[in-house]
Amino acid sequence: MKFKAGDICIFDPSSSLDCLMILSVARNGPTVKYDGISLKSKKEFLLEEKDLEKIGEVLPELGVEGVRAALNRKRTLPDNDSLEVLNGRARAKWEAQRATGENRERWHILSQAEPGDRLTVQSGWKTKTVVFHLVRERGERYVFLAEDSDGKVSRWALGCLVPSPGP
Repeated sequence: MKFKAGDICIFDPSSSLDCLMILSVARNGPTVKYDGISLKSKKEFLLEEKDLEKIGEVLPELGVEGVRAALNRKRTLPDNDSLEVLNGRARAKWEAQRATGENRERWHILSQAEPGDRLTVQSGWKTKTVVFHLVRERGERYVFLAEDSDGKVSRWALGCLVPSPGP
């Protein structure tokens, strides 16, 4: 048995495919299997020694359960009166005054949005609802952050925001 619960390993060291934490060790005769969780995707895997390379270990104060709790923690929305949110809102108001056409409407929507509001965005050929977090203070391409239904917070381009339909 080469690894123990709490070890941090690279899965398939030749390709540096993923970084995992060993959750438990199971011995089945001469074979040792490891349950591991990806620190990137949060998926669990059944692993063999030959596919792993140890790169570290979890601090004893945190432990395996502490890492699991951190991976499963729900991301919190920024405070409506935080400096980051206020600066983003100011940017959106300023951009709304300068923009024309649909972009003016999009910037206006962002200037009025509060963390937790639901916005409609176009992603590929589909429209979906996301939870607004904030307008970024800088950046031309990706101008706001929002959380999708999987809980992933992403940067979104202004053109992805679907303006509300007319009367």
